[in-house]
Amino acid sequence: LRVEITPRDLKVFMFIWKWKVAPTALIWRRYFPGVKPFRCYQRLWELMHAGYLNRHDERAGDIWLWTLSKQGFDLIRSSLPDLKEDGFKSESPVHDLYVLAVQLGDWALGGKPDGIITVTEQQLRRYEASNFPAKVPRYFSRRPDGYWLIESNSRNLTLALEIEISRKSEQEYKDIAHAYFYEKLVDSVFWFVPSASRAEWLHGILNETGASARAIHNFLLLPDFDKIGWQAKIILGR
Repeated sequence: LRVEITPRDLKVFMFIWKWKVAPTALIWRRYFPGVKPFRCYQRLWELMHAGYLNRHDERAGDIWLWTLSKQGFDLIRSSLPDLKEDGFKSESPVHDLYVLAVQLGDWALGGKPDGIITVTEQQLRRYEASNFPAKVPRYFSRRPDGYWLIESNSRNLTLALEIEISRKSEQEYKDIAHAYFYEKLVDSVFWFVPSASRAEWLHGILNETGASARAIHNFLLLPDFDKIGWQAKIILGR
């Protein structure tokens, strides 16, 4: 199938590259205003069969997630800043969907306030360090799932995001704790975990290492976020 690529298609490709995945509903609401949902899906289907996108069925087909193909990435490659490493794939679409949902939250359809910058794991992995603002750690041994950079007249903050769906080893978490302890540019870390027991276990590891002395780690529950989004409460932390 041959299709003529439009400026809107390129915006969709850039968005998907930045976040690794995007669900149909979000693409429709962001990039197809005033158009029926079926027309949006039809266009995504055309782009998929033309070789620019891939589709993933998640939650028993309840959510369709779109990712770039190599052909789609090659089309936007020249529009990206200098990259230290080419890449576009999602290793875990469900994890990346959570990252997108949590990091964009109420700003998913626009309206992000001035003075707030979102930096994604894709950008952290691919961009040269010179492409980032000064508050993004440049020599950090840990690559989080993303950062919120908050700039204000009184103080600039760097907030790290960690989405934990699968469980790592205790030693891996100790290494992560030490990395955050020594990286002073990170002001707070927000961990989203599947259960309160996981939060307590991980919080205990941070306490054992002594890395909790900076008191920067905060824990929230993914089920709470599923229900009420950014209204989810911190269950451990400050």
